Amino acid sequence: FSIGMGKLEQQGSVEAPFVATIANGWQLTPKTSLHAGVLSSSPWQAGALSTNSQIFGTTQLAIQTIFARDKVHDRKGISNSISLSRRLSERVHVNLNSTQQSKGYRELSDALQQDDYENRGDIRNQLGGGIGWTAEKSGTFSLSWARSRTFDHDSVDYVRGSWCKKIAESYLSASVDYNTGSNNTDADSRFYLMLSMPLGRNRSTGMYFNESRLGSRSGVRFND
Repeated sequence: FSIGMGKLEQQGSVEAPFVATIANGWQLTPKTSLHAGVLSSSPWQAGALSTNSQIFGTTQLAIQTIFARDKVHDRKGISNSISLSRRLSERVHVNLNSTQQSKGYRELSDALQQDDYENRGDIRNQLGGGIGWTAEKSGTFSLSWARSRTFDHDSVDYVRGSWCKKIAESYLSASVDYNTGSNNTDADSRFYLMLSMPLGRNRSTGMYFNESRLGSRSGVRFND
């Protein structure tokens, strides 16, 4: 059982709503678990239900349903997703995933947009896959691709690459995101860099830098 509270900041939006979450999980069988959670904020509320199963060998199957309501734009909908992952070796794993959404479904980031037309449109489905591998000296790498299709027959391709390495007791990570754009949006790319350092007694601090076409942001975070 877990409870979380905080404020969400999104680049490009002046809104920073207070967010509260409650979640719990149950072990149904030695290889199957069930999880449920609720997220509430002033612009957006959602409830989620998911199951995770080890179906054979190192293959994992996950199924999730999210019920969401965007109060700002008076929209509500459902998102159903399924993912399949398999560890090919001690250092390499692959995954496939698919998501189907109803026409009114919105994410919290969509609700923070002042105008509903700023959103990319109603996503009908998304299909993707990825691979991750670990190199003993150079760190952990991952590469993924996804294609989203909308109800008006538009599509966007997304590519993401990331890297993480432990240096002494600290972690340095970097990632690059790129999307091809659509009929209504321009192509976009984003770069993230973060250094996380433990301070002892479950405390840590981190420095981050984000770069996108909307500008750049940097700062320091402290977790207690």
